[in-house]
Amino acid sequence: MSNYNRTIVLLAAACFTAALAACTQNSSSTAGASPAASSTASSASSSVVPTAAAPAQSADAAAAKAAVQGFYDWYGPFTNAPDNKEDVSAVLRDRKDSFDPALAAALAADAAAKAKADGEEVGIDYDPFVNAQDTCGKQQRFEVGAVTQTGTTATVEVYAICDGKKEDKPRVLVSLSSGNGKWVFSDFGTVDDPHQLSKALRDNAASGAGDSSASAGGGPSPASLGGKASATGQPLTKAQYDAIYNDCVKAAGEMNNGVVDDCTGKESDAAKREIAQRYKAIHDSYAGFDARKAAQFEKAPQAWMHSRDAACALEGGPGIETCLTDKNVDRAIELRGMAP
Repeated sequence: MSNYNRTIVLLAAACFTAALAACTQNSSSTAGASPAASSTASSASSSVVPTAAAPAQSADAAAAKAAVQGFYDWYGPFTNAPDNKEDVSAVLRDRKDSFDPALAAALAADAAAKAKADGEEVGIDYDPFVNAQDTCGKQQRFEVGAVTQTGTTATVEVYAICDGKKEDKPRVLVSLSSGNGKWVFSDFGTVDDPHQLSKALRDNAASGAGDSSASAGGGPSPASLGGKASATGQPLTKAQYDAIYNDCVKAAGEMNNGVVDDCTGKESDAAKREIAQRYKAIHDSYAGFDARKAAQFEKAPQAWMHSRDAACALEGGPGIETCLTDKNVDRAIELRGMAP
C-alpha cells in the first residue's frame, strides 16, 4: 500500500473521531436546553452584533521577534571568530531548547556525519544561521526586521550589518512555531527559499550523510566490496515487502489505525531482520583481516538509525511510521550490494 494511502487512512480516522465528538457534544447541548432558554438564546443572538474573536496564540509576534534577535545577539560573535566556521555544536549544546526537536535532531545527525567524515565534504557546507560561508566585513552583526505571524507560526526577517552598513535585503528568513508558551525555530532559509535548511538536511540524510557505513570513514561502500552477491539467504524483493503489509491488511478484514500500525510494523520488522543480517555479514567479512574496519562497522547500524530517524522526523504527522518502514526496506535492499 502506498505511503499516500496509509497516511490518508490515519488522517481520515482522526478527522472522523473529532467530528463524531463534536456532533455528540452539540446533540447533548440541544437536548438539555429548555424551550425558554432556546428562545432567549435565539433572541439574544439576533440582537447582538458579533465581534471577531482574537486568534488563540501561545506567544505573540513581539516575542517571536525578541527570540530571534536574542539568538543572533548570542550567535553573532561566532561568525567573527578567526576561523569563521559555523558552530552547530555550540548551538546544539547551548541553545537546543530554542529549536524544534525535529530540526535539532536533523542538525545533530548532520554534525555527527561531519565529525566522522575524516576530512571529506559531508553535510551542509555553509553556515545555515547566517546563510553564508564567509563574513561580510571585519565585524558583522545581525538585526531583525519584519515579522509575519499566522496563528502559531511566524517568520522573521534577519539583516546582516557589515562594518556598520545594513544590507538592503534580508540575509535570512527564520521560521518559528509556538508551543508550551514559547517560540522555537523550525527552519532557516531565505525569502525566496524559506525551507532551505530543512531541505538540505533532508537531502543529505537521503544521500547517506549521517550514515557511518558510507565510505567516508564508517565502513565499506558497495564499490569497496566489489558489489558481490549476498550470502545471507534468499532476499525479499520490494514487491514482496509490500505484500507483507497488504496480506496483513487483507487478513484483518478491515482498515483502521490499529490495522495500519500493526501491518506497517510487520513489514518493518521483516526489513529490520534483514538489515541486522546484512550488517553482521559485512562486519564479519572484515573481522578476520581488518580489525579497525570491523570495529568501525560495529557503530554503523546505530549511526544509520540516527540518520533515518532524523530524516523521518522532518516528515512530521501520522506518516512518520510509514517513512521509517520505507527507509528500513530501502536500507535492507541497499545493503545487499555491500555484503560479501
